[in-house]
Amino acid sequence: MLKRSFLLSMLLSLSSSAQELEDIFKEGKVSGQLRAFWYDGDRELRTDRTALTLGGILSYKTASYEGFSGGVAFFSSNGVTSLTKMPESGQTHNLNLDGSSINTLGEAYLQYSAHDTLIRYGRQRLDLPLANDYYNRMLPNSFEALSIENRSLSHTTLKAAYITGWKYKGSDTFVSPTNSLGIDRDIAVLGAIYSPASPWKIELYDTYVRDVMNAPYLQIIDNAIWKSSDGTVFSGALQYLNEQSVGENAAGEVDTYLLGLRGTLAKGEWSLSALYTRIGDQSLLGTGGRYEKMGWGAFITYTDLQIDGESENAGAEAYGGVLTY
Repeated sequence: MLKRSFLLSMLLSLSSSAQELEDIFKEGKVSGQLRAFWYDGDRELRTDRTALTLGGILSYKTASYEGFSGGVAFFSSNGVTSLTKMPESGQTHNLNLDGSSINTLGEAYLQYSAHDTLIRYGRQRLDLPLANDYYNRMLPNSFEALSIENRSLSHTTLKAAYITGWKYKGSDTFVSPTNSLGIDRDIAVLGAIYSPASPWKIELYDTYVRDVMNAPYLQIIDNAIWKSSDGTVFSGALQYLNEQSVGENAAGEVDTYLLGLRGTLAKGEWSLSALYTRIGDQSLLGTGGRYEKMGWGAFITYTDLQIDGESENAGAEAYGGVLTY
C-alpha cells in the first residue's frame, strides 16, 4: 500500500508539473510589428542611397514560473529589388552588406526576476549609452549578453552587462563586438541611474573594452531649473563622455570626448530647445557614427537630429534648435 501511494504521489506531481509547463507557454504573449522603410538620398559629397524594404519583428514571451521566463524574436528585412539599387547604393543599412535579406533570430533569452532584480541571458536588446538597439532603420541592433538590473535602492536603478556578441542592425550575423579590429574582445558595462522624486535625473556609466578603450559617461537632467508664475518652465541637460585607449590599443591611441548641452523653454503646448555638441580630436567609438564597424549604439549627441552622425566626427562643433507644438 505504501509503495502504491508513493507511485501515485509521483504521478500526480509529474502531472502537475506538466500542466504548469503547459500553462507557461499557453499564457505567453505574441506580438508583432510590420514595417516598411523607403529612403532616397541624393547627396552631393557622398554616395547616393536608395532603398525600399519590407519586414518587421515577430516576438513571443512566455509567462513567468517562479520568477523564470523566456522570449524569442524573429527579425526580417527584405529588399524590393525591382525598386532598390543594391549594394552599390549603400542600401541605408536595411539589408546585409551584400544586399541580401535579413532573416534571423534577433532575440532568444532566459530571464529570472526576483527581489527587485532582473537577470537576463542570451540574445537581447540593450539600453546603454554605447550599446543599445540603434533603432533608426528597419531593424534594431541586438546582443549576446548577460545583463542585470536592480531596483532595490530607493530612486536608483543599477545596471550591469557583459556583452560577448553583437548583431549590427544591417546584418543577420552575431560577431565579436571588436570583429572589425581583427580581435575578439567583450564589452563590460556598469551603470547607475538616480531619479529622486524631484525634476533631477543623474546617469553614470562606464564602458570597458579590453585592449580597446575605457569610456565613462555622465548625464545630468533637470526638468525644472526655473518656473514662472504663468506656467513657463526652463529645463536643461548636460552630457559628458570621455574615451581613452587601454591595453594593446587595438583601435589606436584613443583620447577624445563628448560635451553636450541642451536647454528647453516650454509653455503650454509649445517648447523651444537649444542644443550644443563639442567632440574632441577623434571621432567617437561605439556609436552610430562608426556604422557596422563599431556601431554598438545609436548617435549619442543631443544635436544629431538626422541619420548620418556627422556631429560625432573628430573636432565637430554642432548647434541645433527644435521647435515643437
